Amino acid sequence: MEQPPDFVAHGESSRLVCCLLKSLYGLKRSLRALFEKFSNVFQQFDMNRSETDHSVFYRHSSVGVSIL
Repeated sequence: MEQPPDFVAHGESSRLVCCLLKSLYGLKRSLRALFEKFSNVFQQFDMNRSETDHSVFYRHSSVGVSIL
C-alpha cells in the first residue's frame, strides 16, 4: 500500500504506509474456494476426509495408507 496523496505526515519519513485494521474480505473467501477445489479433486481420487481434522485426507489400499 501507499499513503494517500493528500496525507502528509510532517517530520515523518515518506516511506510510511497505511496499516490495515481489518482483513480484506476477498482473501478469506479465495482461500476457502481454493480449498474447496482441492477437496473435490482429492475426493475424485477416492481419498476420504478426516473427521477430526478436515484438512487431512487419507486413502486405504492394498499397498498401504496414503495421507495428505
